[in-house]
Amino acid sequence: MRHFLASAILAVCIPAWADQPVTFAPRDNGFVVSSTASGSVRKDGPFLAVSLAQHTLRQGNQFKTPTKVLEYRVGLARNNAQGRWDVERWSPAFPASFTLSPGDTRQLPGTTALIPIDNLPSLKGTWLVIQVKVQREGVVGSTYAHSNEIKVE
Repeated sequence: MRHFLASAILAVCIPAWADQPVTFAPRDNGFVVSSTASGSVRKDGPFLAVSLAQHTLRQGNQFKTPTKVLEYRVGLARNNAQGRWDVERWSPAFPASFTLSPGDTRQLPGTTALIPIDNLPSLKGTWLVIQVKVQREGVVGSTYAHSNEIKVE
């Protein structure tokens, strides 16, 4: 009976702390650098911990000049009242500082991004966004990849 009770308690507690798988893909084929990633997300105290086990950046062949990758970060997004997405919170940025030539692919090291979630009323209806800051031909811009809706509460 004691083992059954312990198993029942653990079964109830594990989903709250378990990692949820998450994948990211670009939603626009026109980005100079496309980001794809997979990993997991979990609530960790006042943070959302996003572990990126696999994170790949690729520059398309259609862009003929090299692109410098400056940094990347992970954000928590939701739709605003106008139906457009807004990023509510960002993790600190991870410096990158390398250059991709047309057709190049680069695997980034595994990282864990911590997004502060304190004082948010709910995580319902949110998803994750990877923002990659790039510089090409002297102009700094950003590219994005999105996850599906997260189920961490």
